[in-house]
Amino acid sequence: MSNSPFAPKTSYVEYRFLEFWSKQGIPYQLHHQYEIPHHSGRFSYYADFAHIESRTIIEIDGAAYHTSPEQIERDQRRQEYLESLGWTVIRFTAKQVYSDPVRTVLRAARAIERNAYALGAS
Repeated sequence: MSNSPFAPKTSYVEYRFLEFWSKQGIPYQLHHQYEIPHHSGRFSYYADFAHIESRTIIEIDGAAYHTSPEQIERDQRRQEYLESLGWTVIRFTAKQVYSDPVRTVLRAARAIERNAYALGAS
C-alpha cells in the first residue's frame, strides 16, 4: 500500500478483491495504490493494484467514479499513458467483483501469468 498522503483511499470493493485474492491462495504479490509518477513530474497515477514483475495493473472501476463521459475519457487517457510505459492494464467493474469475486481474481491472476511469461518474469 502506498504511504503517500496523495494516494486514494482504499475502497470497500478493493478490500473485497484483496480478500478473495488471499482466499484463492494466489502466489503473486500485489502492490495496492501503487504510485506511478507522470513523466512531467507534476503528479502521479495510483494503480488500484500492480504486479511489478509482470508490469500488470489491475483497476476496479466503481460506478461512483467511472461512469460519466468525462471520467471515462480520463480513464482512457490514463490507461493509454500507462500502456505507453509498458504496463498492461486490466479493468474490472465493481459489479464483477461483487457478483463473481472468484472468477474476477482468477482472471486477474491469469493475466499476470501471461504477462510474466511474455516478459520472462515470475
